Amino acid sequence: MLTSRSGKDDIIIGLDAGADDYLVKPFDYEILLARLVALTRRNLKNKSTEILKAWEYTLNLETLSVGSKKEKDIHLSHLEFQLLKYFAQNKGRVIDRQELYEKVWGEFDGDMMFSKTVDVYIWYLRKKLGTDILQTKKWFGYIMK
Repeated sequence: MLTSRSGKDDIIIGLDAGADDYLVKPFDYEILLARLVALTRRNLKNKSTEILKAWEYTLNLETLSVGSKKEKDIHLSHLEFQLLKYFAQNKGRVIDRQELYEKVWGEFDGDMMFSKTVDVYIWYLRKKLGTDILQTKKWFGYIMK
């Protein structure tokens, strides 16, 4: 946070609000650069690979890869990966086709073809990962348990 407010309470409020650092104006440009380098270094050290579990599969969100105990790496297209990721983030919740289309493909444009598009990609996932991974809830949508 870069501000002209230099009071103790202002600094506490700024840091409590989520700022990683607090620099009061006027400031020295070299100090700003040093603080940015330190923050970047700290964030790189703390960065951990985000992994999601989906059934028996693991999704690596950094490398966009899917693996299992049986197979080291399972090839999924970008849309298949995004669809599986959305299911993994919403395990145990029934998700209808329109929501899936909006979250994975983008905004819903009112075209009824989205329903078949979602169905086709669900079929692709089932073909590659197994039929048990996604269950159909007739009239409602799909669920990953």
